[in-house]
Amino acid sequence: MTKQSSTNRRKIKRILSKVRARYNVIDRPFNESDFYHICETENIFLCNGERLRVIAKQMPDVKGIRFATTKGDVLIYLKSFFEGNFDIFTAMHELGHHFCGHKGLTNLMTYSTDSPKEIEADYFAELAMSGGAR
Repeated sequence: MTKQSSTNRRKIKRILSKVRARYNVIDRPFNESDFYHICETENIFLCNGERLRVIAKQMPDVKGIRFATTKGDVLIYLKSFFEGNFDIFTAMHELGHHFCGHKGLTNLMTYSTDSPKEIEADYFAELAMSGGAR
């Protein structure tokens, strides 16, 4: 592990620790109810916009999208939610983008699961799904 990735991991652990404390999810994985509560408290809207659905269909590997509008509203699209189920890992991944301060919408034409923002969001979700920070 490089020094930079080690620093990023410590940063994500600190961020998640604050989120766990704020929402009183200390020694257990986050669940679907926690996700909805966080979204409501943080004014994050679940979006089912047709435009996002079209993007998701064009990119079948994309399971969720988080973005902020020009007005500052934060929206999350979860593909699984609109397919009739709920994917908590993807939900927490998208919240990871929010809490890590990732701005805007990822350029979907150059999207890579190996980008630093995606790695951070994955690590946030991985830790959120465990009983605590590793």
